[in-house]
Amino acid sequence: MRAILLAAAMLLPLATAHADDQTGNNNGQHADPGTSRAKTRTTDIDPSATAHATIRFVDDGSSLTVVGQGSGFDPNLAFVSLIYADPSVARGALACIPPSPNPYSPSQMFVAYWTPTYPGSRERTLSVVKTGSAYVPLSSVDTVSIRYDSTPQVGNPAATTQTPARYWLQACGRV
Repeated sequence: MRAILLAAAMLLPLATAHADDQTGNNNGQHADPGTSRAKTRTTDIDPSATAHATIRFVDDGSSLTVVGQGSGFDPNLAFVSLIYADPSVARGALACIPPSPNPYSPSQMFVAYWTPTYPGSRERTLSVVKTGSAYVPLSSVDTVSIRYDSTPQVGNPAATTQTPARYWLQACGRV
């Protein structure tokens, strides 16, 4: 089922959602038509920021599929996305800061690196299926960030054991 959900998410256009409106209501949440258990949300991450994206989340109860398209990325830098639990906020000085205590492990917070669509491109994509100990239910995810990785690791790109301080916030959005 994961492969079908991922393929479907990659083929469907990423629609503009109302997930980050002024009220904070997530009007874009709905059941996925392919299954009665899956939940889908699409969110726009800070369209006013230099690096911005639209990300689609699909949760089937045992895996969280995350697929995104973005633009405005510096082609010479590495970017990642992280997710945050409630009560993380999407705007202001505390945007995309994990709550304390943080209920997510580093592998749960880390989504994936953004991949250039072609060498030197300012457009990027993101695609991952989080399962096992990296899985978190979509209902517990509050915000998602795009962050610049100040020290990308060759051969260990996720480097989820290092401090989140190495990831500098570029944009944040409510899921």
